[in-house]
Amino acid sequence: MKITIRNGTKGLVFRAGTLVRVLEPGTHRLAAWLRRETVELVDVRERAIELDVAPLQTRDNVPVGVTGFVAWRIVDPTVTTRVGNVAERLEQEARATLAGEVARVPALNLAWALRAIATDVHDRLSLETGRLGVKVASVGLTGVRFPRRLRQLMKSEEFLERVVGH
Repeated sequence: MKITIRNGTKGLVFRAGTLVRVLEPGTHRLAAWLRRETVELVDVRERAIELDVAPLQTRDNVPVGVTGFVAWRIVDPTVTTRVGNVAERLEQEARATLAGEVARVPALNLAWALRAIATDVHDRLSLETGRLGVKVASVGLTGVRFPRRLRQLMKSEEFLERVVGH
């Protein structure tokens, strides 16, 4: 039997339920009728998980929401078959990591600290996701939602005078 593995995909060859080899993109011959081999295709292209995490507590216990994304790809499909739903596990790790990073920053500094927080989340995720067979390509944080009362305060002239010093 001939099988073609397309670019952005790898083929995991199983014999009697046991992984025996990984097929790279290209055309391959399998002796499926003789050895009862089956092939599971794994998408290794980069993809993104959208994040919309709320409520998160800042260092000064202000509940906020943060939006963003995690771009990632599978680098070791042999590991991901044992992990289960990789995207779900990665999203859980990203949410927990983001919560930890936001908890270190006071609410009023949060909007200005998004780039640094994204870098910290990327670094921590990169360390933690190797065991999932995944590489995190980038993390972007695109917005912060503050409570209504804090948004109103931030728009006031008194607040601007205090922060900007005018």
